[in-house]
Amino acid sequence: MIRFLRQVIGTVVLSQLLVSVGVSQSKDSSLVFPRTETSAATSDDHNHPRLGAIVSAGIGPFSTFDRDGHYHTELHPTLGFDFLAEPDGVLHFLLGGRLGFSDPLFAEASFGMRFPLHENSDRTLSVYTDLSLLFYADTNHAHPPGPGIRAALGARTSGELDLEYRLAGEWRGTKSTSVDGDRTRSLWWVGAEVSVAFSLVGASQLPTRKDSIRAAVQYIATPDEMEQLERVSSRARLDDWLEHFWKRRDPTPDTYLNEARLEYERRVALANESYSRPKRMGVTTDPGRVLVIYGKPSEIESVTSAADEQAEYQMWIYLRRIPAAPIAVFLFRTDMPRGWHQVYSNVPGELTGVYPSGLPERFNRWVQ
Repeated sequence: MIRFLRQVIGTVVLSQLLVSVGVSQSKDSSLVFPRTETSAATSDDHNHPRLGAIVSAGIGPFSTFDRDGHYHTELHPTLGFDFLAEPDGVLHFLLGGRLGFSDPLFAEASFGMRFPLHENSDRTLSVYTDLSLLFYADTNHAHPPGPGIRAALGARTSGELDLEYRLAGEWRGTKSTSVDGDRTRSLWWVGAEVSVAFSLVGASQLPTRKDSIRAAVQYIATPDEMEQLERVSSRARLDDWLEHFWKRRDPTPDTYLNEARLEYERRVALANESYSRPKRMGVTTDPGRVLVIYGKPSEIESVTSAADEQAEYQMWIYLRRIPAAPIAVFLFRTDMPRGWHQVYSNVPGELTGVYPSGLPERFNRWVQ
């Protein structure tokens, strides 16, 4: 009798498991998760104010007067340190100083701005130019302190270390203190610099498990649920919170698998794999957000901007997936400095703006 009951129970369990698996596999990207009022239309961390430090070493020819008053050119190594402030907006500010190991030794302080020129879509490479006003003096007081101008063109790579490579030039005015009575000469330096950059304020540390969960569920969690998540302080309680969160959203509570959770977590993994970049999880980007809420689009159209070759557009089309928009459209643009960001959608409540002009007809037909 006991053996018979075990067989019956085993059969029931196996059949339930097969039903769960079958239901899970039948659930595809057509599942739409309802957004909550806590859902931000976008979650761009690029605009958070940041403060960084840059340590640099450089070398190049330097033309100046030596301590005996003779004008000459020599190889001039430098060692520098800058603070880089990145407030909201495009302009960044530099404050720093450098030592120049020449004869005599030079010291300078500088203040200026950094202008971003280009950034690729995953933010692993950016190009910029610096323009600063500098004040310099030499250690032997051979020349009175004076003003000058510093300009640089550089590139920054992001990874485990943020590295900068620059071609820089400095003009330190003109002097006429030559002992041989020669005409007025310009004091200048041109060289190459290599730098290591790191964050001081607003740094993006490696995300904790709680950070990853918060980023993933922020679009579908209620305000009360997010407040409860913030109060969680241990791994065990975090697991309990997650279990209760998805239990309330289980479309088939009588089965062993939670199809909604499996589908959502699959989308989160895909968003992070496809759109993550240094210091930012893919699920927090605009395409990542749309992907986890609405799933993979029915069609994707891509084009390079006719007005700006560095800008690309990508249109996601959802056919009969979203009740509020039978033909739902999401238009993304990638350019400097934000990477992929949403510029238009016809879905109510979604981030949108004016539909760009000049897009090809294959884009326009979805918006008519």
